[in-house]
Amino acid sequence: MARGVVWRQYFQRQFFLSEAPLRAYLQALKIHQDALPIKFRANVEEFDEEDEDAEQDEQENDDEVAVVVATKETGRRPSYLSKQNAAFILADNKEWEWVPLHLTLSIVLDFCFRGRFEEAIEAYTSLPLTDSMRQKVVQVLEEFEQFPSVLYLYEVHRSLGGAVHALDVASELNALKKMGRVDEMDSRFQNLPTKEQSRADIQVLMGN
Repeated sequence: MARGVVWRQYFQRQFFLSEAPLRAYLQALKIHQDALPIKFRANVEEFDEEDEDAEQDEQENDDEVAVVVATKETGRRPSYLSKQNAAFILADNKEWEWVPLHLTLSIVLDFCFRGRFEEAIEAYTSLPLTDSMRQKVVQVLEEFEQFPSVLYLYEVHRSLGGAVHALDVASELNALKKMGRVDEMDSRFQNLPTKEQSRADIQVLMGN
């Protein structure tokens, strides 16, 4: 059980050090998983689920602290605190739907932390992620001041209409503001429902 997990963690580190494309890593991971005997595969999947639950519990604890800090410092409410557990893939191609959730978020964030933002966007659209995970990715992109990437993600979500859950509009308004696209920011604000317009964090962004 632990052997497969250790191998995967080691290989993921080597993958990012090699700067190989995402497909190469996922294909190797798939070959490894398929090669495992069924009894070991079941144990690994069970361990993965426990590991994922532990990470989610840790994230929830971090979120409780984050919401206090974020509210005090910026007045902005992190929308990803309301967990949405259903995972989905934005791209039409669903070939990577088998990838475990605790791996998908770490892959996208690793790309961000290493400055490989184009690949992070590719992973964001082609790997299964929950709504809360997607908002976490947007938050990280904001922290790295990758505002064009943030706006691109909003365009992707908007193009899919009601098929996917919308991202928190505050991050989009913030990105437009940071890029000096004030007219678009005002237009986007005017098109929001009254309830969204009256949010304290959005009022702060709009300078009201």
